[in-house]
Amino acid sequence: MSNCSHCEVLAKELAKARLEIEHLKNEVQKTQRTNPLTGLPNKVALDEKLQETIALNQRGHTHYLYFIDLDNFKQLNDKCSHEFGDEVLLAVAKSLANTVRETDTVFHISGDEFVIIAETDKPTIIRHKLHQAIESCTLKFKGQPIALGGSVGFCRVMGRYAKALLEAADMALQADKEDRRHQGLRHNRN
Repeated sequence: MSNCSHCEVLAKELAKARLEIEHLKNEVQKTQRTNPLTGLPNKVALDEKLQETIALNQRGHTHYLYFIDLDNFKQLNDKCSHEFGDEVLLAVAKSLANTVRETDTVFHISGDEFVIIAETDKPTIIRHKLHQAIESCTLKFKGQPIALGGSVGFCRVMGRYAKALLEAADMALQADKEDRRHQGLRHNRN
């Protein structure tokens, strides 16, 4: 009898250890797919989501990929502080996440670069809303309001290659930067 009860105790401990290992694996996977500052999905998660989105679009869905870059973020970071730069990134991340629908995904892929995958048939309206979301972030540094802005490029998710989509969205981003520069909309930080 003592052997059976001992076996039961060991079996319970083993089951508990397996659950703990599974929990730790999930935590590691979450950490590998999340930006540590903003808590948004990162580049690894973006690559996975793009493959899923490409498959959905081949079945008749219409998604757009938005690439976002904040105006002169490096100068802001250098002029104000890296801590303030982190506050800016957190505020922008929250504002972008609150702007898109729950079914859309906002990614923080590096530094001041964000990507959004959105299912829509009105991509220009979403781009306008994303510009507004960035500009609506109200932050002050040493009592002075800091104006934020950003460029947004987008492309329709088509084809089979995630890399080509990211390159197309980045090219559209560069075109938006140039348009905004000519219109005097990019915030310069001296």
